[in-house]
Amino acid sequence: MPVWLAEFDVSDWYVRDPDDELEVRYARIQWATARRVWTEGGDAEAHRQPPSWWASDSPDPYPGPTSTRPRSEQAAQGLPCPPPRVVRARPIKSR
Repeated sequence: MPVWLAEFDVSDWYVRDPDDELEVRYARIQWATARRVWTEGGDAEAHRQPPSWWASDSPDPYPGPTSTRPRSEQAAQGLPCPPPRVVRARPIKSR
């Protein structure tokens, strides 16, 4: 297994700001996908490309106020912030 697939390291991936949780999460997903592809015999290097929104002619990945943009970033731009999502656990079924 290539070294960059053995363990996740943010410096091996296209992340502009390591403190940006969204960018790091995207990189982790790309890393996990590349690992799976590599174990299945595919081209893991294809998943090591920069995100499409890094190209200057690509559309903004955060197109509007209901986007997945971090709330603090929306507030800084004066956009309305939707209420935070509440993730509820599934009930445990007893047998």
